[in-house]
Amino acid sequence: MSVRHLRYVLAACLLAVTAGQAHAGLCGLAGQMARRHALHGCGDCDVQCCTVLKTTTRTTYENITETRFKTVYDTTYERQVVQGVDRIPITRYEDREYTYHRPLVEVLTRQEPYTVTWPVYETMSKDVHYVTYIPTYETKTTQVPYTTYHPVTETTTRTVHYSVPRTVHTTHTIPIHTGHWVTRTEEQPGPVLQRCVQEPGCWKWDPCCCRCVYVPGPCRMVEVQCPPIKVCRRVWVPRVEHRTVTNCQVVYESRTREVPHTTTRMVPETHTRPITYTMTRMMPVNQSRTIHYQVARTMSEVRTRTVTQPVTRMVPETGVQRVPVTTFQEVPTSSTIVVPKSIPRTVSYTVTRCVPRTELIQVPVRVCVSVPRCDYDPGCCAGCDAPGCDAPGCDTIEGQTPPAGDNDDVAPLAPEEPAPLSTPVLAAGLQVGEQGADASLAAEASRAFGRGLSHLWNGESDAAIRQLQIARDADASSAKYAYFLALALRQADRGTEADRTLADAVELERRAPISGWGQLMQRVQGADRLWIETARGQLGR
Repeated sequence: MSVRHLRYVLAACLLAVTAGQAHAGLCGLAGQMARRHALHGCGDCDVQCCTVLKTTTRTTYENITETRFKTVYDTTYERQVVQGVDRIPITRYEDREYTYHRPLVEVLTRQEPYTVTWPVYETMSKDVHYVTYIPTYETKTTQVPYTTYHPVTETTTRTVHYSVPRTVHTTHTIPIHTGHWVTRTEEQPGPVLQRCVQEPGCWKWDPCCCRCVYVPGPCRMVEVQCPPIKVCRRVWVPRVEHRTVTNCQVVYESRTREVPHTTTRMVPETHTRPITYTMTRMMPVNQSRTIHYQVARTMSEVRTRTVTQPVTRMVPETGVQRVPVTTFQEVPTSSTIVVPKSIPRTVSYTVTRCVPRTELIQVPVRVCVSVPRCDYDPGCCAGCDAPGCDAPGCDTIEGQTPPAGDNDDVAPLAPEEPAPLSTPVLAAGLQVGEQGADASLAAEASRAFGRGLSHLWNGESDAAIRQLQIARDADASSAKYAYFLALALRQADRGTEADRTLADAVELERRAPISGWGQLMQRVQGADRLWIETARGQLGR
């Protein structure tokens, strides 16, 4: 491969895919290259594929068994003799004198004055004046007016207004905007590409070899016009149509007419009539009467009486009583008790724990390169300095065939065998391939996340879990994918996995905070939102 084809190699390496997508990526890459070359008019191109190794990391878990030691305390019991003292009580009696007071009752007599009172009643009388009323009756006559009504009939005419409906037909023309789609085919000129062609060569005598040697002509760059491209697109052709519309409208006309009618009215008439009534009047009369009543007066007298009163005095006396006196005598004793004692000892136990380990692996990546097809010239760069010839893959003019000569020892390169890639080109392709693979993983994670959200909002929990798991596997450092995967697991009633995934999401968010949290979680409300915010508040502190 010539150095001037390096730009084709670098462009093709951008489309490298990872090992897990090798088969699907290869098919899509081949179809994309075929469409691209058909568009730009590069029909004489070969697809050269090679396998390169991409270095990636993989996390594996190993079970490591460790032996640990801990201190265990054993309880033993020992018998011990404890010396003590018992106190024995001894009781004896003693005679003791004491003083007490004995009550002595004496009766005393004394003269006490007191007052006696009694009522004395006296009858008295007095005259009381009072007024009484006597009714008197008087008969009178008065004239009372009253009104009577009698009907009077009158015949008159009145004007009555009424409406008569009438249908009015009107016609007017309205424009209607419509149209239709038309498929138009347009031809656009194809791109102009530069192509390396070689001029016709000639035969020259070589005195070194004593024979004629074919010398190819110089190579030059020519511009080649690619075939035109047909573009089909649908164009909307507007059209205005005028339609006649007939409207029916009801119009009401006001008319009047004279209608005779009879009215009856009540005419009042005033009369009087005599009414006889009786009036009662109360006449006052002064009278008097005698009232008898009693008046009480109190009379008092001082008298004397003899009062007997007992008086108690306390007389002191001396007595003797026997009092018990208790003393204690100490006697030495001994007893046996059981005392617990802890004895430490070291015990070994085995613990198995899972340890993550990151290892580097080589993943084969299929890289396909589109190279323009060149006719191989066995005489090019065969030992002579031909101008314009810088690589064994130079293009020749279409339809030119180098003449046969005596240099049959040079074997031509088969057209189906791709030229080997050089080491710098492979390194550059591998680096660009790794960047393209990372971009492809990010794009695939975004597409899977979109599909997972669609399934989650529609209530399809299993499909949402599958798509969101793909997105998280493609980008394990994204907290956003982990949060929505936890929501899908919670919706599918897988509580343990949902809590574990939510804890991982909070840890990822602590390392790389999410921008626009409120807008991201706008549709997550209710109990699910409270569940997430509670976990963020607990693990985020």
